Amino acid sequence: MELRPPFALSLEHVSLLREKLRSISLLNPFTGFGSIPLEAVRLGISRVVAVELLPTACVFLKAVLRYSKTQGTLRRGYLQQKWLNSG
Repeated sequence: MELRPPFALSLEHVSLLREKLRSISLLNPFTGFGSIPLEAVRLGISRVVAVELLPTACVFLKAVLRYSKTQGTLRRGYLQQKWLNSG
């Protein structure tokens, strides 16, 4: 069976894409709870600017982005285990 894009990307293409992502900036003017900025940071985009007026969303987003930069990615099921089994 022949693989077709996006599955047929070579390692060279992936390297070029990573280099390109490091050289761009992202502005998200209506961030909400931050799924777009979080993915941008995860993908290695060099500069991410997130704008949100809702204070609760800002606090949540700061915590999520700070955690993802210092701790890496969450294991699948980690939050479910931690929070559902604590009560």
